[in-house]
Amino acid sequence: MRISNSALTIFTVLFSALLLIGCGEVLDEKKTEIEAKRLLEAASEIRKDLEVDRPVPERITSDTEIQKTSQGVKLFYYTKNHSPQYVENMLKKEFKVGTARLDSANQLIISCGNEKLANEILDFLKLIDIPPIQVRINCVIAENYADLTMDKETRVEVEEVFSSDVAMTPKGDGPSFPGASIRETERSDMGMELGYSYSENGEKVETLVDMLVSRGYFKVLLNPTVETLVGEPAQVTSSERVPITKIVTKNNIQPYQETEYIWIEDKLKVTPYVYQNGTIGLKTEISIGSKSTPEGVVQRPVITEKKATFSENRIRIGESLIIGGFRKMENSAVTRGYPFLKDLPFIGMFFSGDDYEQRAKEITIILTPSISGNGRPYEETMDWAENKLESRVKDKDLSEIIGETFTSPLGTESQYTEKLEKDAAEQAISRIKTEIDINETERELKRLKDQVQQLETKLNDQKLKSQEAKKVNAEYKNKLNQLKQLQDKLQKHLEDQKAKARKAQQQKEAAQKKAQQQKKEVAAEKKQAQTNKQQAEKPAEKKEPNAGKNNNKQKQKNNSSEKK
Repeated sequence: MRISNSALTIFTVLFSALLLIGCGEVLDEKKTEIEAKRLLEAASEIRKDLEVDRPVPERITSDTEIQKTSQGVKLFYYTKNHSPQYVENMLKKEFKVGTARLDSANQLIISCGNEKLANEILDFLKLIDIPPIQVRINCVIAENYADLTMDKETRVEVEEVFSSDVAMTPKGDGPSFPGASIRETERSDMGMELGYSYSENGEKVETLVDMLVSRGYFKVLLNPTVETLVGEPAQVTSSERVPITKIVTKNNIQPYQETEYIWIEDKLKVTPYVYQNGTIGLKTEISIGSKSTPEGVVQRPVITEKKATFSENRIRIGESLIIGGFRKMENSAVTRGYPFLKDLPFIGMFFSGDDYEQRAKEITIILTPSISGNGRPYEETMDWAENKLESRVKDKDLSEIIGETFTSPLGTESQYTEKLEKDAAEQAISRIKTEIDINETERELKRLKDQVQQLETKLNDQKLKSQEAKKVNAEYKNKLNQLKQLQDKLQKHLEDQKAKARKAQQQKEAAQKKAQQQKKEVAAEKKQAQTNKQQAEKPAEKKEPNAGKNNNKQKQKNNSSEKK
């Protein structure tokens, strides 16, 4: 009895130790699983770019500077919507000026002869450096393949029947009457096998039929969406390496099969143009490569390439351009087998191989252009991505994990074992909850840090904007003061001109009065002269000798008065 108790004690101790070891492994596995989930959650988290709203440097957005140097007038211009090379070419076509280009800063340094030419060039740049139009093009290239194919292969083998062999096996391991294996090597492994096999005492009879039926499909070859500027081409290329099996024959060497990989490419190249009447022109080049199903009696796969080039098509906004016409229809049927035997009802299928196919396919191209909206807000895009990738451990997941973790793998009903399981489960639960709380706290702390950093970034941006606003306000005040000074100068100049005009008017009036006074004096003198003349002509006998002299003197006086 003592031996049995000792053995029972030893068995209980060993069982408990094994149970603890097994439970520890399960706990370690679950801990590793939770840690893996935490790492996957951290890896799937999308980190926001905190500098996405940082403005463009003020130096680039500032006004164009015109500086006078010893070599003439220099114009420092930052291109706004086009490349420096494009703007430089346009300038050289219209003006005879020297230019220096700095592509890394989108800057042009233009040498002008004088300030007037610099202002003309600046006006010209404002007219040509305008925002370009961006066009989005949605393209769908679909292939509708209507196909009805049946392949039938037959293998016939008879050995040691009635002490003789019937030679119905082909060379090698292939079927006697091939169908699918001629079409493609991989197709010989498909289909349904039907046949009869008998083997006893060295005698062997085997016949096998492998049938494969396939039908058509509808496949979208390309469905890209591209965005490009007006006049700039956009190209999409999809490449695929396709295996092609071929038979290689050389001198003194048994023919063998070799697999060659060939590149098959689908290309789409579109160049959009936008016109004033609201239409969009598309210059399109399409190239579609494919590995078609085998053709002909030999059943060799064919590499095809279809191309379509359109100089320009006009489409109204909101409409689609549909291009079709790539159609091909074909019927083919090949039967191989033993004469007479292949024509027997029902039995003939075991002595023949068929390859029958009816197919028609069409390729349709749909192009839909539209004016691009130039992207979506960053916050909205990031929220959408986070909703797609959000994956966190929930409370119900925790309870399920704990329930799965601490179930005894050995299924014992011992109280001691249950106590050990309970203690281990409580410790594991406490440890797991602590780890989850720590992880949640770390995530919350990280989220708060991100928010603080975002707020700091926004605050800095607001400060920059406030400084810019103050600077602009100061510039406006300076310009306003300059305008007021200029207005005062003009007002003073206008008053001076008015004073000069009044003075000139007064001088004119004084000259007119003086001229009138002189006219009156001349008239009075003339009248006095006439009176004196009349008095001199009266007869005077006493003064007759002196009359002639007096008359002469009076005439001279009158002449002098008239001249005056």
